[in-house]
Amino acid sequence: MPENRQWNRRKLTPEMEARKWRPGQSGNPGGRPKKTKLTEAYRQILEELLPGDPEGRTYAQLIAWEMVKSALKGRSDAAREIGDRTEGRARQAIDIGGSSENPLSFTVITTTVAGDK
Repeated sequence: MPENRQWNRRKLTPEMEARKWRPGQSGNPGGRPKKTKLTEAYRQILEELLPGDPEGRTYAQLIAWEMVKSALKGRSDAAREIGDRTEGRARQAIDIGGSSENPLSFTVITTTVAGDK
């Protein structure tokens, strides 16, 4: 370690040492929450039957039907939303290449630890 970097190395207190992550330990073991309260509330409401609907449709089915009717009337945003939901969003090409005057270059840095193969 360079001599001028010594100041950055401080001794941890016993309390800090006890709370430090161990090798292989995740800082977020449960990961990102799969659903939020608002998402759950939307799902619950969308699954309910629409009161007074003679066809017995759910709120989700009625919203989908209205979206289809809008697309049939020529609303391209509704048609795009239906396509995105049913077929997935269209891929977008992204050019990450450099120009002939300024080509794109990569530097690969590898490290090895004593004892690793």
